[in-house]
Amino acid sequence: MTNDGPTIPHPAVEEAFHSSASGFRIYSCVHTGPETKGVILLTHGLGEHSGRYGHVIHQMQEAGLATVRFDLRGHGRSDGPRGHAGSYESLLDDLSLMYQWTRARFPGIPLVVYGHSLGGNLVANWCLRRRLESSQIAGAVLSSPWFLLTAQPSPLKVAIIKMLAGYWPNFPIPAKFRPKRLTRHRAAIDAYEHDPLIHRRVSVRLASDCFDAGQWALEHASTCHVPILGMHGTADSITNPAGTIRFCEAAPNAKLLLFEDLVHEPHNEADWRSVVGQVRDWIVHRIEAAPQILSQVHANSVVETLAARQ
Repeated sequence: MTNDGPTIPHPAVEEAFHSSASGFRIYSCVHTGPETKGVILLTHGLGEHSGRYGHVIHQMQEAGLATVRFDLRGHGRSDGPRGHAGSYESLLDDLSLMYQWTRARFPGIPLVVYGHSLGGNLVANWCLRRRLESSQIAGAVLSSPWFLLTAQPSPLKVAIIKMLAGYWPNFPIPAKFRPKRLTRHRAAIDAYEHDPLIHRRVSVRLASDCFDAGQWALEHASTCHVPILGMHGTADSITNPAGTIRFCEAAPNAKLLLFEDLVHEPHNEADWRSVVGQVRDWIVHRIEAAPQILSQVHANSVVETLAARQ
């Protein structure tokens, strides 16, 4: 990479494999700097892996933010058939596994969860469905989240995929995104095309589950108690910016960043420093406000729990 493009971060502090409940090993890597005032748990998108975020991690390090990145099952250096998960809940379990490990690795340090594309879909649903855990984070970043696809499949295609998911769940669907749909930055395109850990497939089960989970998250966004930063390029031809706008309009505490004429990976565009800088500033603000935010969230959670018992 050149200095004008995404760069490699400082060497990883530690790498590890974690045993999931289903027996798959989940790969993780920790990056820290001279000081750690906050930590980011990073979840990547479909077909890629966490190693593609080195330049983002480096920018976070400069602000005193550590990052724990991990590869989803079926991706990168983690176990599992490429592009497949037996259930959506297993992916949420993996995110919870890494959340709990990160909490133990950085005790008492405010934490923000960051997800891109498929990762954004997972993070949003984790915030909504795993409230006991998500009530303890300072915020969540949803980067080009998969709520809606820009080219929504027809009802017939959805029905066929759901039928196949029931009978042949690991049946693969080609997911051959042209790199220019991801980013227009030449250095990032070249790196993507020559990355041996990239795969270009998704199983019918994973596609069906994520399609349903995206819709579910939009329907329940108004109940999201976590501070949200939603970000999307307006020219994204993969995931629809309308879904991010809808989620952020419904969520009680959300900020929306729309990047004019950028595509699916704003953090990999030519102006990536500006994009990442805005995300970093929001994370730093949330980290600094974490004690007040978490105390209010805890109070709200107690009220909800008491009301549910009545």
